[in-house]
Formats: sequence, C-alpha cells, structure tokens
Amino acid sequence: WPPSCKSDRAMKPLTLLLAFLLAGSAQAQNWSIGAGTGPFVFGDFVKRTLRIATETGSIEQTLTLSAATQAGLAVDLERSFSDRFAVRIEGTFTRAPLAIKGDDGDEGVTIGAGDLDVATFMLPLVFRINPRGTFRFHLLGGPAYASYEIKPQDNALSSIRLFSGARSAWGLALGG
Repeated sequence: WPPSCKSDRAMKPLTLLLAFLLAGSAQAQNWSIGAGTGPFVFGDFVKRTLRIATETGSIEQTLTLSAATQAGLAVDLERSFSDRFAVRIEGTFTRAPLAIKGDDGDEGVTIGAGDLDVATFMLPLVFRINPRGTFRFHLLGGPAYASYEIKPQDNALSSIRLFSGARSAWGLALGG
C-alpha cells in the first residue's frame, strides 16, 4: 500500500499541527493561571479642615474624601522557568463608591461623591523560597502600572472638588 503524492502533501501540515499541539501540552506544566477576589481597602484621598465662624467664636470641621472597601477581582498568568523562578503578569480590578464624611467619630451625614474605577497591572519576577515545602513562600517584585477613573456625581455638593476623568502612573510592586 504505497501512499499517493496527494495524500502525502496533506499529511505534512496535519503532522506539523499535531506535533505543535503535543509540544504545547508537554510544556503546559510550566504555566499556571489564577483568579481570586478579595477586599480592596482604600485610605483617605483628601482631608480638608474648615474653620466655621459662629456667634461665640469658631469651630473646626474636617471633611474626608475616601472610597468604601469593595470586593475586587485579581487574575494572573504565570510561567515557571525552574523550581525557584517564575514570571507573572497580574491584573486587579475594582469599582468603589466615593463619599465625603465628617470628622472621625462624628455621626453626621455621609455624602456620596461618585465612583472610582481602579485597574492595576504588574509584571513581577517570582522567587520561591521553598518550592517543595508544605507551605510555599515566595517573594516577588517588578514594574507595576495603575490606572484609575473618577466619575463624580452631578448632584454632590461639597467643598472638596473632584476631577472627572482617568489618570495613571507607573510604579514598583513588591510582595510575598
């Protein structure tokens, strides 16, 4: 049973495709993907202290712009080079409501000020301290990029002005 020339030409691309797919799955053990969720805790963005004159003198009122703690999404793709070293690309995303609050401990009114959308991306080098241990500790560090967009509410009355739009910055991410 000799194969014809026509079927031989058709088998070469299929054989190459099969070899490519098998080589990819043989290397798949060096890749991992991950996803998770957890709280994003924001600090205070702006504190403004106002002195208000009264009939008997003056009082100070401190207004604080902060974002509520919200659940966010984290996704990553990691490529291992050895038992100890890997590189990871990771992104985190969340949306949090902005609010203007009175003095700490003051049970006054909280005024909604808008929404904050945050996205961060990092590309760290990962060093595994004990790659075969029961608890697998690692250190990581590398460049990071953060982008945020503020969408102020039209009806928010405040002495703290918000810009509308997006801003971003490069930085460094360290972790363990």
